Amino acid sequence: MDKDLLKEYQLLNNSFKKKYVFHLGADAGFYSEVSNMIFAILYCLKYEYQFILYSEDANFAYQKGWRDFFLPFCKETTFFLHHFYNDRYTKPQKIKKRHYPIWVIYKLFNRNTSWTYQLWHKYFSKEFDGEIFDIPSLGIHGDIREAASVILKMIYRYNDQTIEQIQSHINKLSLPTHYTSMQIRRGDKIIECLPCPIEKYFDAAAKYSKTKDLFILTDDYDIIEVVSSNYPEWNVKTLTTPDERGYNHKEFSAISKDKKKAKLIKLFSSIEIIKKSDLFLGTYTTNVGLFLGMAMPFDKVISIQKKSWFRFADDDIKEQLVTNNH
Repeated sequence: MDKDLLKEYQLLNNSFKKKYVFHLGADAGFYSEVSNMIFAILYCLKYEYQFILYSEDANFAYQKGWRDFFLPFCKETTFFLHHFYNDRYTKPQKIKKRHYPIWVIYKLFNRNTSWTYQLWHKYFSKEFDGEIFDIPSLGIHGDIREAASVILKMIYRYNDQTIEQIQSHINKLSLPTHYTSMQIRRGDKIIECLPCPIEKYFDAAAKYSKTKDLFILTDDYDIIEVVSSNYPEWNVKTLTTPDERGYNHKEFSAISKDKKKAKLIKLFSSIEIIKKSDLFLGTYTTNVGLFLGMAMPFDKVISIQKKSWFRFADDDIKEQLVTNNH
């Protein structure tokens, strides 16, 4: 990542008089949170809000939030009222009596500061998906996917400890130079969208892959067992362990911080392995797929379920959607 680009972003971001405090890790899984943060940053750049991060209480936090795993990229706040009232979607219905005096004082001196829920629906929208971005100082000229790709590469920077732990996971696999990768999500994802059949991944792999070496990211070890049984010609590697039988976000949020940190490091390791693959086969109906659709060269990403990367382009999957995906 070009450090000068980050410096240009910080100068531009800090020049805006209006402010927006984004609560990261307030509600959803990690890559849903990060992807929406990237869209929020783009909205702030286009409409001239200074983006400020609050992540101290993030559902993935170990001690500091974002900086537990990543390098800082903007101003951050630790103001405690964000924990109680800075929600992702809705305005707080009632301020607790013990918080009301400081709430009033804060609002009095921060009239130009918006909280997450106040702008959320501006950038989580079909209209925002269709916008064009032109920010010369950051080298951004294009649609939301092109712009988001620039922002992602600028802010998604692991700290030294995270890099060391990720590399330890990667080293254990002895990956070949060339390989194909897949993400096959199960777990609680089925409450949002019908699962994509495994054979569809391998139909696409037969068509596009030039190797039989394969890395699979999945939350369910059943997938590894099925692939090993039904597609023995593939040399499969994974970081998923036999005790993992489907991700559930509520269960993840309830485990200890140490276990949560270990699981996240393993997830980050899988993401880095996928980013280095020759070809990624996934789905844009998952937040990991959406993220990798910005993080990787666009021609190296093939979505098996939902052809378009754009969030609200669901014409080809309407019959597969179970609920609205926030």
